[in-house]
Amino acid sequence: MNFKAADKIILMGGAPLTARLAAELKGFRLPVEAITSHRHLVEAVHPDGTTLEQALRRAGMPFISSEDINADPEALARITPRSIGIALGAAWTFEPATVRRFGGRLLDFMG
Repeated sequence: MNFKAADKIILMGGAPLTARLAAELKGFRLPVEAITSHRHLVEAVHPDGTTLEQALRRAGMPFISSEDINADPEALARITPRSIGIALGAAWTFEPATVRRFGGRLLDFMG
């Protein structure tokens, strides 16, 4: 896949894979941020008990918590047609209008 002219990456979801990807993307050439749910923020993503929130903070990644990305004005305002969305077990079902906001750049993975 080649997403030309992307302006940022938005990670969504939770679990250890999201935390690991956040750490790997630290210092990436594009800005990276996260939109997740409260239940994902407080879950442990490492055997030592580190939560996703702690992992995102360690990575220096801006993030917000949203109960419904499809109806959250702050979350929707962060999505542009040039954003690459990477959803890893996200808590929401993406409505068609939200998918369109990504301009064909939403990758939705479910475990």
